[in-house]
Amino acid sequence: MECFKKEGCCYSTVYRVIQRYVKFSVTTDLPRSGRPRKLNNKQMKSIAFTVNNNSGISHRILSRRYNVDHRTIGRNLKQRTNIRPRQRIKAPKYVKDQEKRAQKYSGFLYRHISNNCFIVMDGEKYFSLSGVDIPGNSLYYTSDRSSTPANINEGSLYTTSVTCIRSKFYTFCTKGKNPPNVPQVRPIEDLWGILKQMVYAQNYEEKI
Repeated sequence: MECFKKEGCCYSTVYRVIQRYVKFSVTTDLPRSGRPRKLNNKQMKSIAFTVNNNSGISHRILSRRYNVDHRTIGRNLKQRTNIRPRQRIKAPKYVKDQEKRAQKYSGFLYRHISNNCFIVMDGEKYFSLSGVDIPGNSLYYTSDRSSTPANINEGSLYTTSVTCIRSKFYTFCTKGKNPPNVPQVRPIEDLWGILKQMVYAQNYEEKI
């Protein structure tokens, strides 16, 4: 033991290494069991599948489902997966440039359309039931932002419109002459606002 003492090694360390070698035939530390995790691998796989590329699911909802604290959900998602919360994309607000172009091109359409013509305005409105306006639904989880599906900006079905344009059933107003963002001339926009208020009246959150 004197040689180990000269090297600056503690007696207890030397004896502990010897006992470990006698018992396990190794001199390095082996993995220790420690306290078992509250969420096993199967549960974590289920949680990751539920939240990945999805919105409207909070840690508190998952914690009640798996009978753990909500901080445990967030900690395990951060440490054991590559899923991270992301801020949902919101539509840009009305800008002054759009306001000027809306007035200009609305006047253009009014002056160049005869009284015997009917204006057909194609205006869609898409809003998911997850509701980005609700604080609990303002985030979504994903492991890869580039692979996130189009649940934030959903595509529109325009097959019928394109068919009518190609068949020349009506005169199409090009983008350069189309008034941008003019809900005042589309009464249907009021209906979408009423529907959104009804859907989100009780702080609706998407169910899992």
